[in-house]
Amino acid sequence: MTGVVRKRFPREAASLAGSRQQRGELPFAAIASIQRDAFALYAGASVIFLSAGLAGVALASRELHVFSWVALAINAAVCGLSSGPFPRYQSRVVWLVAFACLASAWEIVGHRGPTQLDVAEASG
Repeated sequence: MTGVVRKRFPREAASLAGSRQQRGELPFAAIASIQRDAFALYAGASVIFLSAGLAGVALASRELHVFSWVALAINAAVCGLSSGPFPRYQSRVVWLVAFACLASAWEIVGHRGPTQLDVAEASG
């Protein structure tokens, strides 16, 4: 625990010092491993969903995948340049890729709205 916490928040310092995180009792390695494996799975699925667009499958959620990857890149650039690369910064936005994959899966299962192909077929 830093001296800044003791100086600025003297009443909370004792509680913080006694926390499980400060005592090293939280299983950060296990949590990081689960998060890393889940991200690898969802990242692969996201690439497949994005590749489906090249094969002519129009998914309305494609833009969500593109947004997720752009947001991850911007977050990595901003946080990496401003304060150094810390995994906790990227872990705050990495769930966007999982959300995009779940949205695509929901769309494919049959709960989808009109796609670009549907609109083109209806108007042409």
